Amino acid sequence: MKGKLLVLLIALLLLVSCGQTTPSGDNSKTIDDLKVVFVPSRDAKDIEASTEPLKGLLTSELKEAGYDVKKVSIETMTSYEAAGEALSAGSAHIGLIPGGTYAAYYDKGVKVVLASTRNGLKYDDVDGQAWNTGEANENNTDVVTYYRGIIVAGPSEKGQAVAAKAKEGTLAWEDVSTAKWCVQSETSGSGYQYPALWLFDNFEKSFPDMKENLVPTQGYGAAVASLANEQCDIAPGFNDIRMGDPATAWVEEYDRENIWTETSVIGSTDKIQTDTVSVSSEMVDDELADAIADAFINLAKTEEGAEAIKIYNHTGYMKVTDADYEGAKKVNELVKSWN
Repeated sequence: MKGKLLVLLIALLLLVSCGQTTPSGDNSKTIDDLKVVFVPSRDAKDIEASTEPLKGLLTSELKEAGYDVKKVSIETMTSYEAAGEALSAGSAHIGLIPGGTYAAYYDKGVKVVLASTRNGLKYDDVDGQAWNTGEANENNTDVVTYYRGIIVAGPSEKGQAVAAKAKEGTLAWEDVSTAKWCVQSETSGSGYQYPALWLFDNFEKSFPDMKENLVPTQGYGAAVASLANEQCDIAPGFNDIRMGDPATAWVEEYDRENIWTETSVIGSTDKIQTDTVSVSSEMVDDELADAIADAFINLAKTEEGAEAIKIYNHTGYMKVTDADYEGAKKVNELVKSWN
């Protein structure tokens, strides 16, 4: 009798284990709910609407690799750090996160598998004044794996005064430190970290020295809105922060005239490595990580996939390793030391 019970127990345990997906060595390739998280660099509703096709595309691509994905869930997290924490804790499989966020979590169970590629820009110079032509910037056909952060002064009285000083070449710490800055999360490359370095390089002081004038802002669309409404004087962000929807919203939603003539770039950062596709080591083994990498590379080559990732200005993906992010790690540690 005891022998029969033992056999029955073993059979039940095997049955249960076959219905689970873990990175710890079982042979199951069934994934009940593949969870993908994004950082809130854009409006959450826009991100989730634009990336909805990824659900079917990832399911199909992973099926080709032998995985049976029952469901794909997409969520825009409340902060860059929340996306990193989700991967670290194993509550998400995949995260599309900036290099700076990866650098903050690489030693907490987050593994990078891909870097995004993007089109270059017509205006792309380390000299901020080179961007102030009064004309719209636009993409060119160059394929690059970097972008720059730009520091944009808005139409407020203080913003215009700072822009004038920058144009004259007389910009001082007193000018920038007394302005209201709309900044992103501290692991955002173009919204915080590299602008913080730009400040330090130019004035030997940075964000921690003017905390009272920092306005935490969720997403670059919100930063542009705050500039337009003169709630902030300066906003750092992606080099395309004024392009596309923000330029349209500037006129149609915020009742302003022209984002290219009413704002000025007062500074441009060094090159920043593009966004990553990273995975949770808790949820994703090496075989699944390779399959996810191939899935994103393949789907980006389709018309539907290219449209789905367009909201982040990704044009494709290339495989990378942790070693490619040593620079991002150094920047992250430096910024952390100031805080």
